[in-house]
Amino acid sequence: HIAADYKNRELRIIKLSDISLVVSQYEKEYLQDLAELEKIQVLSLVHNSTDSPPDFSSTKGLIFIGGFNHTPNVSGIKWFVSKVWPLLPVHIQSEGLTIAGSNMPKEIEDLKNEFISHVGWVADSSAEVRKHRISIAPLLVGAGVKGKVGESMAEGIPVVGTTIALEGMDATGGRDTLIADDPEMFARHISDLYSNVDLWKSIQNAGFDLINNNFSDRVALEQLRKILLPRV
Repeated sequence: HIAADYKNRELRIIKLSDISLVVSQYEKEYLQDLAELEKIQVLSLVHNSTDSPPDFSSTKGLIFIGGFNHTPNVSGIKWFVSKVWPLLPVHIQSEGLTIAGSNMPKEIEDLKNEFISHVGWVADSSAEVRKHRISIAPLLVGAGVKGKVGESMAEGIPVVGTTIALEGMDATGGRDTLIADDPEMFARHISDLYSNVDLWKSIQNAGFDLINNNFSDRVALEQLRKILLPRV
C-alpha cells in the first residue's frame, strides 16, 4: 500500500513537471509506459577516471564500501560474508576484506575476524578503494546507479557485483566488470580476477572507457545542454 501510494505520487509529479530527470536509460525506459516519455531525461552520476591508476601489484585484498543507513548495504555484505566468503581460497581470504562505511551497525561490526576488518567512515573513500585489488558490490536489492561501482571503476579498481549492483551502468559482464548473482559464481569471479593480471588490467581499462563514455563531467555537461538549452 505504501509503495503504491509513493508510486502514484511520483507519477503525478512527473505529469505536472516540465521535465523529470532519472539517473539511467534503464529507468527512462521503465517509465515510458507510465508517463510521457518526452518529459523524461537522463542525468546520471558524475565520475571522472583517475589520471594515475594503481598497478595490479600495488593492490591487495577486497573492499566493500557503502553507508549503512542504506539497508541494502547491510543485507548485501552480510550475504557476501555468509555465502561467498567461505568459498574463496585461503590465499585470497588471507589478503583481507575491508568493510568501509558510515553508521555501521553492530551486526556488521560483529563480522570482524582475523581477515575481515572494518574502518567505518573514511574521509576519502577513493583513496581507500585504490588500496584494494577488487571492489565487491554484492547487493541483493536496490535501484538506480550505484556510486560505489562508479567510484571504483573511476579509480581503476575492477568490480565484481550482482546484476542489481550494476543496474543502470550499461556494463557488460566479462568486459568492464564481472557479474554474478549466486555465491559460487561470485566466488569464482573473484578468484579468477584476483590472480589474473591480464584480466584485471583488461577490466580496469574497460571500466575507464565506461566511465569516460557515460559518467564523466563532459558527458554530464552535454546532457545538461541537451536538457536546458532548448528551454532557455
